[in-house]
Amino acid sequence: MTSSPKSRFDLFNRRALVVSGDRASIYDWQGGALSDARHFDLSALKQRILEGGRAAAGGEAEMAAGVDPALAQLEQYLRADPDVPLYLLADVVEEEFRQDTIPHVFGSDRKALIERRVAKLFRGTRYHHCLTQGRETEGRRDDNILLCALTQQDFFDALLQVLERCKVPLAGVYSLPMLSRLLLSRLGARDPNVLLVSLHSASGLRQTFFRDQQFKFSRQAKLPRLGTAPYGPYVTGEVEKIRRYLNSMRMSSRDAPLSVYILTGGALTAELEPACVDTDQVRYQLIDIGTVAHKTGIAGHVEGPYSYLLFVQLLLSQRPANHYAPRPAMHYFGLYRMRGALQVASLLLLLGGTFWSGFELFDGVTLHQEAEDLSHKADYYEARYQQARERIPRTSVDAYGMRTAVDIAGTLMRYKASPVPLLSTVGHALESFPELQVDKIDWAANVDPQAVISGAAQAQNPAAPAAAPARSAPAVVAPIAASATYPYYHIAEISGHISHFDGDYQHALERVNAFSGALKSQPSIYEVKVLALPLDVSSSASLQGSASGEVRPQEARFSVRVVLGVKAS
Repeated sequence: MTSSPKSRFDLFNRRALVVSGDRASIYDWQGGALSDARHFDLSALKQRILEGGRAAAGGEAEMAAGVDPALAQLEQYLRADPDVPLYLLADVVEEEFRQDTIPHVFGSDRKALIERRVAKLFRGTRYHHCLTQGRETEGRRDDNILLCALTQQDFFDALLQVLERCKVPLAGVYSLPMLSRLLLSRLGARDPNVLLVSLHSASGLRQTFFRDQQFKFSRQAKLPRLGTAPYGPYVTGEVEKIRRYLNSMRMSSRDAPLSVYILTGGALTAELEPACVDTDQVRYQLIDIGTVAHKTGIAGHVEGPYSYLLFVQLLLSQRPANHYAPRPAMHYFGLYRMRGALQVASLLLLLGGTFWSGFELFDGVTLHQEAEDLSHKADYYEARYQQARERIPRTSVDAYGMRTAVDIAGTLMRYKASPVPLLSTVGHALESFPELQVDKIDWAANVDPQAVISGAAQAQNPAAPAAAPARSAPAVVAPIAASATYPYYHIAEISGHISHFDGDYQHALERVNAFSGALKSQPSIYEVKVLALPLDVSSSASLQGSASGEVRPQEARFSVRVVLGVKAS
C-alpha cells in the first residue's frame, strides 16, 4: 500500500477519504493519478455509537483518539502530511432522502423554510443538503426540492474532529449517490427512468435512481462475499424490489421502462448476462468498468467489479460544490485556498517583476549604447568646430558682440520702416518750387504723431539783417491729436533756404507758405507745420536797420515739420 506524499504544499495534490460501512479508505491524488487505498477499520467506533457512547465516539477529542485505535491510526497518518486538501465521500446506509415542496421564495425566507423542514424531517443532525428540482406545473407553482441528510451525526463528528485536530483542509463532505449524477453523461444514460447499479467492496450493492437526469432516490443493500453465491439472481432480485418501490411511490414514469445500468467487469459480467433479461418494464445494460474508467480519466487498466475508483476519480477531478460539511469544519480549507491564492499572486508578481526587470535592463543597455554614440558624435562635431574656428580670421570684435549685433540687425529687419514714401511725397510738392533748396531732412517713424525726432536740430531763425529783428517760430505749438486711421507715422523736419534771395522777404514768406499748402494737399498727409520762416513776423520780434549805408541781404532760411500717416496693410 502506498503512503501519501510528503510535500508540504502542492496545489495539484489532494486526497479522498471514502467512508463506507465499517471502513474508511484514503486515496491520494498525485499529478492526476490515484494511488492505492489505505484502509482503516471503524467498526469499533460505529459499535460504540450504536450503543449510545457519544463521549467515546468523539464528543471529547482525547477519548476518541485514545480509545479507538483506528482513529488514532488515521490521525497519525494525517499528521504526517496535513497540508493536502481532503474530500470526504460518504457511502453509508445512514443517509436519507425526502422529496418535498416549498413556496417559491428567495433569500432568508427560503433558508428559514428549508431549515424548518430539515429540523422536522431529520432531527438532531447538522449534515444536510437541499437540491432544487424544478417547480410544480399547477397551482401556485411551488418549488420541488429533495432534502438529503446523514443521520448518524456522531460518527461524522468523530471523523471531523480528527481532521480539525490535524488542521487538515477539508474541502467538503460529499454523498456518493448525489455524485453518481456525474456518471450519467459518460454512460450515455439519457432515458427518463435510469437506475444506476454499482458494487462496492465495503458497502455492498448501491442502487441510485434518476428521473429525467435528476437524482431522486438511492438504496444500499448487502451483498454476499464475491464467489460464495451467484450474483446474477441476487442483483436482479434487488432491482425488482426497487422497481416495485419506485412504482408504489410514483417516482418513475409509467410511459417508459426502467433502464438499469450495471457497472461490472471481469468474470462478474459473464455471470450477470444470463440473469439480466430485458422485459417490457426493465431494460438492462452491462457497462464495463474499464471503459468507464478510461472516460473518467483513470490511467491504466481497471479490473474487477468494484466501482470506488470511478467515484473517487470523479470527485477529485471535478471537485463539485460541498454537500454536507458545515461551514466551520471547512475553516482550514478556506485558509488553504487563501494561501494558494497568495502563492500564485506572489509567483505572478515575481514573474512580472522578472520580465519587467529584463525589459528595463534591455532598455538601459540600449540607452547606454545610444548615449555613447551621442557622446562620440558630440566629440566629433566639437573637433570639427574647433578646426573651423581656427580657420576664421581674427577680428577685434568678440563672438558675444557679434552675436549682439546680429540680433539687433535682425530686430531692425523685422521692424524696419523706409523713409521713401515720405520723401516721395515731399519731392512731389517741391516740383513747383524750384527756388526752395532743401539742406537737411531729419526723419523718424513712430506711433505718436507728436513724437520729437531724436537728435534733430531745433529750428532757429537765420541771421537777420541789422535793421531786421530776430526771426523765430511761434513759441507754443498746438498739440496734434492721434488718428485711429493710421497705426504709425513718418515724421520729418525739413530745413532749407531760398536760393538767389534778393532781400524780398514778402516774396520768401509767400513761397514758404505756398510750399506748406502744397504739402497739405498731398495724400496721407496727417499734419504740416511751419517751424521757421525767413522773417519772424511775431509781435514780440524787433526791427533793426541803418540809414547810413546800404543793407546787405541775409539768407532766407525756413523749417517745416511734416507728418505722414501710414495705413495698415
